[in-house]
Amino acid sequence: WDNITYLAKNMRPSDNTKMAKKTIKRKEKLLSSDASYDEMNINDQAMEKRYTETAYVARYLKQELIKLCNKYDDNFKDNQIIPIRGKITGHLRHHWGIGNMLADIRMAEGRKLHSNDDNKELSYDDFYAHRRGDDDKQGKEYQFNKRCDHRHHLIDAAILGLINRSMLQQASRESATKGHIKNWRYDCPIDNFHAFLKLTISNYIVWNQPNRLGGGAFFDETLYHLHDDKKLSKRYDIADLIKDNNYDKTIANMQNRIVGQEIKDSLIKQLQQHQQKNIPLKDAINKLYFPEHLKPNNNVKKIKLYYFAKTAISFKKDYGHANKKLQAAYLHSGFACAEILDDGKFKLIGHKDFSKRDKTKSYIFKGDLLYNEEDRKIYCVKKFSIRNNILVIYHWHDVFVKEGFITNMKDYVLINNQQHLAQFMKT
Repeated sequence: WDNITYLAKNMRPSDNTKMAKKTIKRKEKLLSSDASYDEMNINDQAMEKRYTETAYVARYLKQELIKLCNKYDDNFKDNQIIPIRGKITGHLRHHWGIGNMLADIRMAEGRKLHSNDDNKELSYDDFYAHRRGDDDKQGKEYQFNKRCDHRHHLIDAAILGLINRSMLQQASRESATKGHIKNWRYDCPIDNFHAFLKLTISNYIVWNQPNRLGGGAFFDETLYHLHDDKKLSKRYDIADLIKDNNYDKTIANMQNRIVGQEIKDSLIKQLQQHQQKNIPLKDAINKLYFPEHLKPNNNVKKIKLYYFAKTAISFKKDYGHANKKLQAAYLHSGFACAEILDDGKFKLIGHKDFSKRDKTKSYIFKGDLLYNEEDRKIYCVKKFSIRNNILVIYHWHDVFVKEGFITNMKDYVLINNQQHLAQFMKT
């Protein structure tokens, strides 16, 4: 909280308008308030104000876009770029009857639904009960999380494309007079927009050209550090330390796995303090920060941990084939991609050998799309497991759902470009 107030007090709007002065006055009144803020209240208030952060970003992007457009178009006018509040987009989404469109499409496709309660699976029956307005089905665990599907960006983009200056002025007047826009109505300017958008989204796959520069992020076990005691370590997400959602087990896990005594002692002490305040473990883990003199004001997102199976793995000659692969990962500075062999299996290409690879052969990178000739579905490659020699894949639209693993490419076709993708979409 001290860091937040320090940064807020030292931030000033670049202009000197009446509104800017009013904003400063309101902010300083808040910061000088005697009201007590515990950590959970701060977190709740920060979540409620996240739209304010988006507004600042939109304002900044507008200025940058104005510079860019003026550079290439002599006839460009600054007022041609209009930042739009997310609240308006959300209101029109429901007013135009497309608020539940993505959920309906996913159910028609036989895909899973996920709720706003930590992305847990949401049954179709519970979703219908929530939509009907059943009193016992109105919590966030029954609300569909649109972010489980990449296509929610397409829906928002379609709405943004229909918003004009007149609509924004009407919404602004409504907000100014009533303090909200929940009763504001504006008819959709396109007839049959709902049916057209649903048809488009039901037959749409986002194409992202994979990064073919050999990124080590393709593999879940890619770059290791070898310590003097011959033990291996690598960087993990801080949340990987959580054990059975239990404080004591997690602290024991930290004792065994964190590399560096000073960092270990500091993080364990912080976590014990959060435990005394009865903060949920997942929230507490995300609040951990590195010692000030090592990394000032730096929250822990990634941390170096000893690589564990049942015990810390080290370079032992008798450890077996899996350990040889781990040694290879260390010696090659991690792996860049996987070559598809004639029999459909994979061969790892290390970073050191990446520039020397045979460019006439096929390689798989993170983000590649694969077409399954048997079930006629398109999958996205998530990562590669060195120890098990498998690709982890998921249905392309499903952000939270990992659909399975691939040990051989014999039933799959690598999609190389947009034209190739369009060909499979027709089938």
